[in-house]
Amino acid sequence: MMPTGTGVGDVSDPVVVVAAESGGHQQKRLASLDMLRGVAIILMVFVNAGGCPPLWTDHANWDTRDAPVLHLADYACPFFVFCIGTSLSLVATSVRWRMQPRIPRVRHILTRTLKMLVLGFVIKNGSVLGPGSGAWDLRTIRLVSVLSRLGFSYATVALLLVFFSPPPSPSAGRADMTGPAAPLLGGPAPSVQACDSTNSSAYKPQQLGRGRRLSEVTEYSTVWAIVIGVQVIYLGFTFGYKVPGCPPGYLGPGGNADGGPHCNVSTGNGCRNQNCTGGFMGYFDTAVLGRHHLVHHGVGTEFCDLKFKCPGPFDPNGLWGVLPSIFHVMLGFTAGRAIKLYGNKKARCTARLLSWGLGWLLAGVVLDRTGWIPISKTMWSISYCFAMSGVATLLLLLFFLMVDANSPMAVRCTAWRGGILRIAGQNSIALYVISESITPVLASFCVSSGTSPGPACVATGGPNATDNTFVGFILRGLWAIAGGRWSNIGSPVPPACAGNFPTGSWSDCHHWWVTSTLWSVLNVVVIICLAIYFDRKGITIKL
Repeated sequence: MMPTGTGVGDVSDPVVVVAAESGGHQQKRLASLDMLRGVAIILMVFVNAGGCPPLWTDHANWDTRDAPVLHLADYACPFFVFCIGTSLSLVATSVRWRMQPRIPRVRHILTRTLKMLVLGFVIKNGSVLGPGSGAWDLRTIRLVSVLSRLGFSYATVALLLVFFSPPPSPSAGRADMTGPAAPLLGGPAPSVQACDSTNSSAYKPQQLGRGRRLSEVTEYSTVWAIVIGVQVIYLGFTFGYKVPGCPPGYLGPGGNADGGPHCNVSTGNGCRNQNCTGGFMGYFDTAVLGRHHLVHHGVGTEFCDLKFKCPGPFDPNGLWGVLPSIFHVMLGFTAGRAIKLYGNKKARCTARLLSWGLGWLLAGVVLDRTGWIPISKTMWSISYCFAMSGVATLLLLLFFLMVDANSPMAVRCTAWRGGILRIAGQNSIALYVISESITPVLASFCVSSGTSPGPACVATGGPNATDNTFVGFILRGLWAIAGGRWSNIGSPVPPACAGNFPTGSWSDCHHWWVTSTLWSVLNVVVIICLAIYFDRKGITIKL
């Protein structure tokens, strides 16, 4: 990553430049896309830092058959995936991008993907700082991560656009071929003509006649055909391949989830489909990556290990789950194309986004409620892709009308321009990396506090008396604010106070819940302050 001024760009990241009324060139960014990424990064920082169990900030249970609603944590990552597609629709479809030689474009895509994979690898396997840090054990390191999902999904769709995009139209204006560039990921959103007819000379939507009513899809029919073909293969293996010892099409967590006449619920032994965690997805990732390079204790201790007694490792960010993510990116691509094609017609632009958003949301709900494909963030199911893309599209439309469109709402919000959400979204990937490093860095400093002062750093990850790292010191302060005692706190969180649906009462658990929430809020405040600093200094950290 490298810091650059907002006016410095990369020839591989073309943008549309809107001609100012004075005759010059003025870069008008799609602030609504930055806002959507800002929502994603703030949600991700809050829930990753701990959140508060009563607010359902951890991931939902395995799928909606077990937990009928999604939690806040289930919205963050899919918004990022969706935004990748929207950014690609504004950048990789421009004339300037398509007129570049293929080799530099491919090299740029692969380089960016490699950077994301390396960052994800380092974050997932822990910082070199902090107590107990040392050499990585190559026998058990994690090979996949959230950033690997983003990287592989981005690379696949971007490369398809390089090789299978339609040729640029000879009538395209030069306004689409000049101007500074903007990064696809983690930087300011690409420029786009907003729904403002006064600037239509700089950005001319295509004149769509009969048979072109789905132009945002049909223009890139070859890319869509390949992506749909990949999904057919994905669904065919997921539902048709006979995993040893498992029924075809199994999507559940295994363990004790399916019961059985000889099932021991407390251990998961003797249960039906006991060793089928994740079905074909778990089977494929175990075979390709190796069981020792996956999450070693199932997926989330509270609903997999402790509830379902999942027997083996399973990684929700595994390689097989990237295939539906590619489809997810293309849904975001379609929403972005709708903005680009109908940009100077506010009513039509709104109708297209509203139709796609409601349609995708309905498709996800129908697939889920009929039982065909349950909504599952863990499996990143097709129904999950549809539902999350529908929600993201409706949010994008709301933000679009607030800050980008030529509407009374946008006029009232002109001075605001998205505020903190927009600023955070301009450096979203960089802020995510920083947020994942806050705790390891702070835990690398020892302080003499609690009941165990001494030279050795002891990190427990909670407001415990035995934690003498700087993180423990902060957490004990938050614990005191929440009404707890500074010392003699005790080690683990009581089981009744843990999990997504805690059974403990407020009087028994509020110290833990308030402390956890305050720690999450503190992490969000730090990230927002960094985002404001980057914005005021004109710094964009891009991959």
